[in-house]
Amino acid sequence: MASTQKRTAPMHRPGSVVASTRYQPKRDDWVVDTATGFVGRFQGVTAGKAYIRPFGGGLECDTQPKNLRPQERNSAVEKVNGPGLGGA
Repeated sequence: MASTQKRTAPMHRPGSVVASTRYQPKRDDWVVDTATGFVGRFQGVTAGKAYIRPFGGGLECDTQPKNLRPQERNSAVEKVNGPGLGGA
């Protein structure tokens, strides 16, 4: 016999994680690929792969979208050029 009670979502307990939210960068956001440490500008996602263009231009690298994390521009430049060499 079917229940007549209305189903509700489980209660959220303070301090517990409800759902993980994946970082979704916008085009030209500075990102880092956590799998390789590669830093560049996010170009987009095609066929399930995220594409990142390196600082200064060049060929894009691909990675899994779940590996992307935000990266500050100054930190990105320093990772490529070294501290104090164009991190403005």
